[in-house]
Amino acid sequence: EALVYSAGDPDLTLRLRAHQEARLREASLWRVYETDRDCLWLAADMMRNGIYADADHFEALAKEYEAKIATVHAQIEVLVEEARTVSARLQQPIAENGAQQPPIEVEKGINVNSHHQVRKLLYDDLLLPVVKRTRITKLASTDKKVLARFAKRHQVIPLIREERRLRKLVGTYLVPFARLARATPDGRIYGRIKPAATETGRHSMEDPSLHQIPVRDEEGRRVRDGFYAPPGWKLLEVDESQIEMRVAAHRTRDPWLLGIYADGRDLHRATAAHVLSKLEAAVSTDERRDSKKINFGLLFGETGDGVEANLREDGVEKEPGWGDAYIDQVRGVLGKDWEPKVVAKDGCGLPTLSMTTVELATLYADLVTKKDDDWVWEAMIRHPDL
Repeated sequence: EALVYSAGDPDLTLRLRAHQEARLREASLWRVYETDRDCLWLAADMMRNGIYADADHFEALAKEYEAKIATVHAQIEVLVEEARTVSARLQQPIAENGAQQPPIEVEKGINVNSHHQVRKLLYDDLLLPVVKRTRITKLASTDKKVLARFAKRHQVIPLIREERRLRKLVGTYLVPFARLARATPDGRIYGRIKPAATETGRHSMEDPSLHQIPVRDEEGRRVRDGFYAPPGWKLLEVDESQIEMRVAAHRTRDPWLLGIYADGRDLHRATAAHVLSKLEAAVSTDERRDSKKINFGLLFGETGDGVEANLREDGVEKEPGWGDAYIDQVRGVLGKDWEPKVVAKDGCGLPTLSMTTVELATLYADLVTKKDDDWVWEAMIRHPDL
């Protein structure tokens, strides 16, 4: 009885194989299946090998960041008390006949991770407008996008963002990394790679997640310094360079794009320089970032409003209509073939380029829509010794 029961799963899986293979081949997805299948062995090796982690480094960094958190929080409490005092004074009724106003007492302290307390500060004390509501409760949102949008409205808001960021580094990365490194006899961290846990098809990781360590700021980059290779080995960091844009240049044969990459120049800097009528060397980091968001947004069918929303996440405010105007200028640079278009296939909206030379049959039929992870995994499959 136990034999029959234990054989049930593999038996049914084997019976389904021919049926599923036919469907995958018909949808031009067999190559995608082969890549996902072959990378499982690589993922298993990576999980089994783990990575060396310096627990002392993580613990020292956690102490340093906790000291920064204490300094930032002290500044926040002063500003919060001032804001609450002003708010209370504005709500206080005017005294009659010159009578002295009673002293104002306000609540002290704030938990920056408490949505309720931050919501009260933003909308009751600072009287900021509600620009977004939560999906389920419909309460005024206090998420990072909202805080980024309000960053210049009051000096306490950038400090709240800073404390939240530092607390996440300590609580999500530094403390768990140090604990996990000390829990193993060889000082390695062993995470779990999940190949099919995201809607986009990207691999994710948990216990812990080593994929999402922030790298845009110095504090996040210092977290990565805690990982090292054993003697005789080196850590290799590999990333694609604008892979979707390069594939788009190849497929569209756009002369301007091809020229940029043939000359070894940076597309986003070159686009910003052309649109803003300045030398590439004079393009600022912020201007390049804006251009990057717009180039990729244009590739995947982003609207002007969407571009402005993405920039607001970084605390960059643009006047209404700026996104549409900028995109129109970029289209003038890239040519008429860069008009974004959404192709519907089997009820799935799919962004691609409006070009007569490219017809999108399925999600993976065109290289432009191939998920980033596939490029990395295919390279690793071909060079397993790396």
